[in-house]
Amino acid sequence: MNDQPTTDNLILEEHLDRLIGCRLASLRRAAGLTTEALAARTGLPIDELADHERGRLPLPLSRAPILCEALGCGLHKLVRTARSGHERLKNRGRTGVSRNC
Repeated sequence: MNDQPTTDNLILEEHLDRLIGCRLASLRRAAGLTTEALAARTGLPIDELADHERGRLPLPLSRAPILCEALGCGLHKLVRTARSGHERLKNRGRTGVSRNC
């Protein structure tokens, strides 16, 4: 068994990080919050939140409940759309990923 990540897996992982980041930004805007306001509610650094939203920094699972509570939503709202987008990409076997949400 090979534990080394494949190029396709790394691409899918990057894509999933961007999908979750886009979903986080969407939920934040829907809650009527700025990045600064969300940072104040959660105690998380503004620059890290911004990097999570842009998919530059993977969102640790330990932060998801804190963010969801501050946004007034369940964890499923954050990951459900991202997961379905990730599955569509995986099933297509796509190797290139758009940088936009």
